[in-house]
This record gives sequence, structure tokens and C-alpha cells, in this order.
Amino acid sequence: MNKRHLYLLALILTLIGLGVFLFKFLVMGFPLTPFATVDVWNVEVRLSFNAQNEPAKISLFIPQTTHRFIVVNENFIARGYGLSTKIESGNRKATWSKRKAKGKQVLYYRTVVQKVRIKEPRIKPAKMPEIEEPELIGSSLEAARSLFTEIL
Repeated sequence: MNKRHLYLLALILTLIGLGVFLFKFLVMGFPLTPFATVDVWNVEVRLSFNAQNEPAKISLFIPQTTHRFIVVNENFIARGYGLSTKIESGNRKATWSKRKAKGKQVLYYRTVVQKVRIKEPRIKPAKMPEIEEPELIGSSLEAARSLFTEIL
């Protein structure tokens, strides 16, 4: 491996790391100082039930990233269960399933949600264009007058 390749690889990895750092600081609002505070919510759900040696299918609506809040971390804990997530009617839904569940079953869901610090774009009202009155003469003037009389 050539030294140039090594330096190029080190530069690319440094730029990627710097980009991730800036994204987390500027967009996600991660603090830089040890005593800075950030609004973060830990959402935890524990589902427990007794199964009767039959197939089990459990669904739960879960938070999703929006323009105001971002899901930072998410954990699904369920031993022996299959998991699928999908969007249903604009909401995110997690579904756990198992072919045969027997006895006490416990499922866990945990996520960390954080408020995004992006400012809302200000929408400036558009200026109304100035309307110039057309100069009508001859047949154009007569056509406009006949239209006005029909309208009124």
C-alpha cells in the first residue's frame, strides 16, 4: 500500500467523522460541554401476557422521526419473536409474532426521542404583481364591452 493511499484513506475517514460530528451537533442538538442540557425523552414499554400454546401476534404503535422530533436510539427485545415494522395510516407500527407461545411472555420496547433544533423556515408573502390596464381600441374594445354587459 502506497503512503498516498494511506494519507487519502485517513483524510476520507477524518472528513466522514467530522461530518457526523457536525450533523449531531448542528441538526440533532447534541451538547458539546459536560454540563449542557438537552430535552431528551426515554420511552419504555413492557408488554406481558400469558400464552396458551398458540400463535401470538402483538402490535404496537411506536414513535417516528418528524420535522420536530428525532428518534435517536431504538431497541426491540423479545426472545424468540420475529419483528416487523411498517407505516400504517401515517403512523409507525411494530408487530411481534411467534408460531407457538406458551406461558408468560414479556416483550420490551425502548427508544430515545430528542427535539430537533432546526429553525422553521420563514415564508415571506409573495408580492402581488402590478396589473396594467390594457389599452383596448376598435374591435377589442367592443368585444370587451359586450362581455361585460353579458357578465353583469
